[in-house]
Amino acid sequence: MKKIVKITSLLLVLTLALFAVACSSYGKVEKAFLDNGYSLAQEINDTSKAIKEDVEGLEIDAKYYNFIKSGLANEVLVIEFKAKDDLVKASRNLTSINLQLSGIDTKAETDELYDSLVDAGYANGNCLAISAALGGFGSMLSDDYKIIMKNA
Repeated sequence: MKKIVKITSLLLVLTLALFAVACSSYGKVEKAFLDNGYSLAQEINDTSKAIKEDVEGLEIDAKYYNFIKSGLANEVLVIEFKAKDDLVKASRNLTSINLQLSGIDTKAETDELYDSLVDAGYANGNCLAISAALGGFGSMLSDDYKIIMKNA
């Protein structure tokens, strides 16, 4: 009986450990951007800071990463949310984000909205990528980050 309890406990611990590691897709997103010639900025820029303040206003915890590639309008903000639902909430409720989501119906049901963000290349797992260049309007000039997100 003690062996069954020990084995069950061990399996539970291993399952929880794997779940904790598998929760975030940021590692593969970061690798994809770095492999495509982007570098990780030491600080987020003013556009990203404004978006960060908006997200924090919704009381959503997230991490923020600016990726930069030489050339015009190649600065991307990747927001790592704790959960997919937080990503959807921010996408739906923040003008600073949803103005950049061209072709996305932010009023759609949660799963449908998330799927459309993934299909369009804005989301991958719990990460959302949007342009952080030219006051947030760089997405009109360079969409390579969407391809990177789709392939991450």
